[in-house]
Amino acid sequence: MYNPLVTIVIPVYNGSNYLKESIDSALEQTYNNIEIIVVNDGSNDNGETEKIALSYGDKIRYFYKENGGVSTALNLCIENMSGEWLSWLSHDDLYYPTKVEEEVNYVRKLLKINPDLNLDRVVVRCAAESIDIHGKTILKYNYSDVKEKEPLIEMILNNVYNYRLAGCSFLLPRKAFDDIGGFNEKIRTVSDAEYWYRLLFAGYDFYYLDRCLIRGRVHKRQVGKTKVSTFDIEGNNLHKWIADQMYANPHYKQGKYFLRLGGYLRKRLMPDASAYAFAYAKELTSPIKFAIVSSWYKIYFSVIGKVRNVIRCVYRKIKVK
Repeated sequence: MYNPLVTIVIPVYNGSNYLKESIDSALEQTYNNIEIIVVNDGSNDNGETEKIALSYGDKIRYFYKENGGVSTALNLCIENMSGEWLSWLSHDDLYYPTKVEEEVNYVRKLLKINPDLNLDRVVVRCAAESIDIHGKTILKYNYSDVKEKEPLIEMILNNVYNYRLAGCSFLLPRKAFDDIGGFNEKIRTVSDAEYWYRLLFAGYDFYYLDRCLIRGRVHKRQVGKTKVSTFDIEGNNLHKWIADQMYANPHYKQGKYFLRLGGYLRKRLMPDASAYAFAYAKELTSPIKFAIVSSWYKIYFSVIGKVRNVIRCVYRKIKVK
C-alpha cells in the first residue's frame, strides 16, 4: 500500500500563544508516517517561541533563522524536508486528527483508479473552518459549489470570486518545488495565494476532498490585518499577474473571462486590478458588448463588494477580540 512520508511544516514568528496547540494537532495525526518541522522565523519574544518548540525534543525537527517572512521559513523547510509530500500548518491553526490520513487516502484512491497517475503533478486540498482565539468554531465555510475537479480557468475565476484555497488545507508533492520553485520571498502577505495560482497556471491537477479538516484561527495579529496597506498592494499586483497569465494563454485569452475577472475583482475591492482586467476585456470584446456588460458588472459587483466589506467588518468586531 502507498505509504509516503509526509512532512508537516510549521513556520512561526512570535507564536507562543498558539504554537503548542498547533504542534500537538500535528502530533495527534492518525497517519503515522510523518515528520514535523518547526521553523522559527526570527521570533523576538524573549525566547518563548523557541522554548515551546524545544520542549518537544526529538518529536519534531527545529530550525531557527533570521526574520525574513513566512516564505523564507517555508523555503527553509523545503530544503530540509525528507517527505515526498508537504503539508503546511500555520502556528496559529489546527489540523483535525485525520487531516493527513484522509488526504493520503484520497491519493491512494486516485492511484487505484489510475495506477499510472503522475503524483508529482497532483495537489489535494480540503475544506476549512474558522475558530476564535479560544478555539471555538465561529464560521463553517460553504464549499457546496466546489467540484472535486474542475477546468483550470473556472477554478481560477471561482477562487477570485470567492477565495477558498486555504493554505493549510493542501497536500503538495515535494517535486513541485523543484519544478516551479519555492515560495516568493519578495511577497510578504499573499505568498501562499501566489503559489497556488502559480501551480494552477503550470498545469497541476487540483483535487478537492470534500471534508473539513482544517481549523483556521482568526485573530488581530494575522499578517493581513497588521500589514493592511502591503496586503492591498500585493493583492492587486497578484491579480494583475493573474490577468497577464490568462492573456498569455490562447485558451483563456477571451473577453468573457476578463469581464468576469474584472467584475469579481470589483467585488473583492481591488480597483486597480479590476481596471487592469477590464482593459484586457475591452481589447478582446466588441465595443457595444463591452460597454453594456462592463457597466453592469462594475455597478453590480461594486455593490456586492461594499456590502460584503460591511458584513466582514461587523463580523470581525463581534468575533475577533
